[in-house]
Amino acid sequence: MDKIASYPYFYVKDLVGRVASAIFFPFGFFAPNILGHPDNDIPANPRPTTPHIVPEWYFLPIHAILHSIPGKAGGVAAIAPVFISLLALPFFKEMYVCSSSFRPIHQGIFWLLLADCLLVGWIGCQPVEAPFVTIGQIPSVFFFLFFAITPIPGRVGRGIPKYYTDETHRTLFSFWP
Repeated sequence: MDKIASYPYFYVKDLVGRVASAIFFPFGFFAPNILGHPDNDIPANPRPTTPHIVPEWYFLPIHAILHSIPGKAGGVAAIAPVFISLLALPFFKEMYVCSSSFRPIHQGIFWLLLADCLLVGWIGCQPVEAPFVTIGQIPSVFFFLFFAITPIPGRVGRGIPKYYTDETHRTLFSFWP
């Protein structure tokens, strides 16, 4: 009873993998540079430093926070709270219902964080000049503010109705600490 038929499920899964391989293998084997950035074709010159260094896309928000804080030491010191706050996020669990479907305040805060991360990522691509530094400081502050206000909606609105007794709570949510 716990078995899955091979034909419709695994066949389609393997077919998707083969189609993706047929599309991407020619790029990898016959034209690997077609998807690359044109700056990769410029010969390297070790003497001058390039005026505008852009990291990979996943480092762009960190790069923007680094450049939005004046002073080299302050920018480097701001990188540590980014990783500490991301690692501490699972410990902010205040709600018994972890889904955002029933928590509109948390949903709005999440979408604001997503827009903030996209804006900070865009700022990370821009050169370190007058308007971009100021624009980068505002979303950087909101990024840290997000982790400061994340536990508040969990304390304001609990996901458990008030008519549950403590015994019902232990029975229904025995897998939560």
